Amino acid sequence: MGSFYENSELNMSGALEVSWYDKPRLHTMVAKLSDEIGIRKPKVFVVPGDQAAAYGNTYSNSDTVIAVTEAMLSKVFPEQRAMLVKRELNRMKQFQEN
Repeated sequence: MGSFYENSELNMSGALEVSWYDKPRLHTMVAKLSDEIGIRKPKVFVVPGDQAAAYGNTYSNSDTVIAVTEAMLSKVFPEQRAMLVKRELNRMKQFQEN
């Protein structure tokens, strides 16, 4: 049986889950921001694309993902990247609290 992600919008967008070894800076940033906000660190995905964007999704309180586009990793300053990811993590926290 495949994971939920195999049939989700993440799969349809071509997103790939990345490990800490693949993207250590991204994982470190997501872990730090998740801790600051007070939520469990989500799984991390990278989506192909030319537009800089971050997307967060909560499937359950223990099943969350954050996805960033390749453009965000290559074209956006780290401070701006952190701001966009933090915005998505905050949305995920609000969803979990409701």
